[in-house]
Amino acid sequence: MKNSTIYSDKKEIKLQGEDEKLKDGTIKIYQNSKKIKTIQADEQGKWNQKIKLSNDFSGYIKIKQYNEYGTLIGEKKTKVKVDNEKPEFTSFPKNQTLVTRGKTKLTFLAQDNDKIDKYKIYLGGKIYKTKTNSFAIPTNTPQGTQYLRVRAYDKAGNSSYRETFVLVR
Repeated sequence: MKNSTIYSDKKEIKLQGEDEKLKDGTIKIYQNSKKIKTIQADEQGKWNQKIKLSNDFSGYIKIKQYNEYGTLIGEKKTKVKVDNEKPEFTSFPKNQTLVTRGKTKLTFLAQDNDKIDKYKIYLGGKIYKTKTNSFAIPTNTPQGTQYLRVRAYDKAGNSSYRETFVLVR
């Protein structure tokens, strides 16, 4: 089983699995090193369990899977970080900023308790995506006053946005 990191904006996560070798077996769930739950898989090897986490949980969830005879057949340790804090913009273009197609690069900046994962930019009726805090005005952007909205996302999916109008020439 592959180890990974899960970012969640919720305090409850659902764990589930299905493995034919696990039929009528047992699943033990650990939060950091403490066992928090033991559940049974059904006759097809399916199982699921919701677990509650604190608002600021950052740690590991470990799942150990045992077949019907008690033999360990699988183990997965996953880092989980609960983050329900929205990003905040600290820098954004002023209203009616003059921009030139193909030449101007707009900059903006959002901060988060973890880090910003991506930005989505809406300009001139189109949506653009970037991982950086700047955006070059495309050459095909319509001239005139255009609505600009930038939405910042963190890894957990929390988002916030700022909006303004820019004058495109």
